[in-house]
Amino acid sequence: MRSTCPRRLVPALLALAAATAGCGAEDPEEPAVRAEAAPSPSPSPSPDLPELEEVEDLKTYCRSSDDHDITEGHPEAAEYTGEGPHPTAVFARDRGGRFAYGGGWQLQEYGHRIEEWIPEHPTGAALLVCADYDVTKAGEKIDTCEYQETDLLGRPAPGSEAFSVPLYQQVYEYTVYELRTGDVVGSGEITPESTSCPGSLDLIGDFDTDPGSVYTVLPTRELEEAVKDIVEGAAP
Repeated sequence: MRSTCPRRLVPALLALAAATAGCGAEDPEEPAVRAEAAPSPSPSPSPDLPELEEVEDLKTYCRSSDDHDITEGHPEAAEYTGEGPHPTAVFARDRGGRFAYGGGWQLQEYGHRIEEWIPEHPTGAALLVCADYDVTKAGEKIDTCEYQETDLLGRPAPGSEAFSVPLYQQVYEYTVYELRTGDVVGSGEITPESTSCPGSLDLIGDFDTDPGSVYTVLPTRELEEAVKDIVEGAAP
């Protein structure tokens, strides 16, 4: 177990028109009359789109703490149309313990058949999948897991002692979005089939902090199977 301490605004142009007197000499006592056109409405600002250089940058839409809201969509994204597979970016966060959260992983990192889904550029993605755990839906205790502090090489740290924490069943929720529009095209829940203990805990802060509990992790295979029909099927 590792212990880590861890619009561009376009100004409207005002059209000015000078009104001149009729025929004959202008009366110097008569002030010139000038009409000013009503200002044109200011154009709507462009959406505050995130900078997308790598497919990984799309994870900004899956983070609740980020300013970018997927419901607005990304108009530069690929169209979700025709037969599949549709280029898809998939992000998920798994849960270790109360003080031991995984930073998240991409389905793209796992190769084999899933490679057919991966867009070469973030704006080449037609679909976006976000998966996360629901803290209100943790189930009953199903096992006990044992851990011990280790060094960077994975060896037991000198003087460290093994400790036990309860393992609980965790429910994960996923949502599939059409990236261009932000529309939801699918959603569901996954209760991991595996009841194995998380392989390691990355504790945040002091190692002496009791993690309290750990939870079942979401295998990539199960998330892949859950969204496969949408990604590989025809768009509605």
